[in-house]
Amino acid sequence: VELDFDYTKPFEEWSEVARHSASVFQQVHDEEQNKVTLGQVRETLHWIYNDIKTLMPISKFKKKLQRKKKLDQMVDHARFWKFLVTELGVEDDSRIAIMRLEKDKLIQQQQQANGVNNNGIGGSNNILESKYNEDSSSSSSD
Repeated sequence: VELDFDYTKPFEEWSEVARHSASVFQQVHDEEQNKVTLGQVRETLHWIYNDIKTLMPISKFKKKLQRKKKLDQMVDHARFWKFLVTELGVEDDSRIAIMRLEKDKLIQQQQQANGVNNNGIGGSNNILESKYNEDSSSSSSD
């Protein structure tokens, strides 16, 4: 064993034993580095596996939501609404709102034809009164 070995010399000037020793050391070092790298890869894969495992319920939920969305798109909403109104007696609020708007337009047209200004007190009170009367008559029919 050479205790006073000068490792600063070029590799070609090393003795055969020193070169073989360095080669064996390098192989062992590479093998250990591969183990460390393999360990890091395993650890990374473990983390990825745990992340995927955590996300699976979310993925299943998303798939279930997509199925519900598909089913909802398959429903004939107009036919379903007609069933609700005719068979179950559900009140169609949109129809009432449209009728109210048409009634308000008609009142405004009549007031304009009579020369009453909508900004005046008489015009707005009539509209308010008609809305109040309509609301009270629709609530009394319940």
